[in-house]
Amino acid sequence: KISSQMADSIILPIKLSGAMLATTICEVITHPLDVLKTKKQIRMEKLKLSTGLPTNSTVSYISTDGFNGLYRGFAPSFLKGLQNSMMKFGLFDILNTYTKKKLNLDSNTSASSILAKTGSAFVASFASSLFGNPWDVIKVRMISDVDGNYGTLWSSIKNIYSKYGLRELLKGSSLSISKSVIVNTIDLTVYDTFKNIFKREELDYDARAYFMASIISSLTIAVVAYPLDLMKTLYMKEKNITDKNERPMDLKTVAKMLKGQVKEKGIRGMYLGFVPFLTKSLIYGPLFWNSFEIFSHQIKKVTNF
Repeated sequence: KISSQMADSIILPIKLSGAMLATTICEVITHPLDVLKTKKQIRMEKLKLSTGLPTNSTVSYISTDGFNGLYRGFAPSFLKGLQNSMMKFGLFDILNTYTKKKLNLDSNTSASSILAKTGSAFVASFASSLFGNPWDVIKVRMISDVDGNYGTLWSSIKNIYSKYGLRELLKGSSLSISKSVIVNTIDLTVYDTFKNIFKREELDYDARAYFMASIISSLTIAVVAYPLDLMKTLYMKEKNITDKNERPMDLKTVAKMLKGQVKEKGIRGMYLGFVPFLTKSLIYGPLFWNSFEIFSHQIKKVTNF
């Protein structure tokens, strides 16, 4: 059996490896839903896509863009997911462990412990989201591309740089950071808290507890974060210079558009394209956390601590 000091030195790499594996699995499986969600968002005025279930939108989209179109923008989405999980888990684990030791917090479900988790998650989320915005911009441009200017990751970077400069990669960063901080803070805090509430002490690995905690976390994220995701997508989308009737998507225009949707349809106006987003969240969250927990559990068994 290895020493506790040695265990502390390898537990973080184990978590990071688990997060990378879980991210890879989730991105491959759920990216088509992200494409459908983004397509609905950027065409909300023209209503070219079905507003029903994801299956209806899938049929409509494949008929025009082909099956490969469901994986447009996968490269930046995948790279953002890897970077986000590495930074989020690394910083959160370091900060949360340090805070609990410093404040001598033993319980994982006490008010002080939950507050410490939330603070650690907020800082880790803010740091990870600072570096994630360029990938978001590239992903939205690749998914919304109609002229073939954003066919690959490299051509997208070159096209954005030649047309607008590197500053364009920071477009919508305030919305992106706000959304990422909300999503990651909720995810880390809610999941970790409910996992400890549901986990049965007699079980070393409790799949039921992990699943229930991830469902609660995913539902909370979907409801709270979607309006910001909608605004972010509309703002990051490139203006079609061949369409003289299309308005440039500055923040004022986006806010005005959404205000009109809310006035016409009520709160539903802020949730156009929500079903694919919710579906992805309910698949991604449980799949990510359970893959992560399985990997971490197996590694701990191998290393015997």
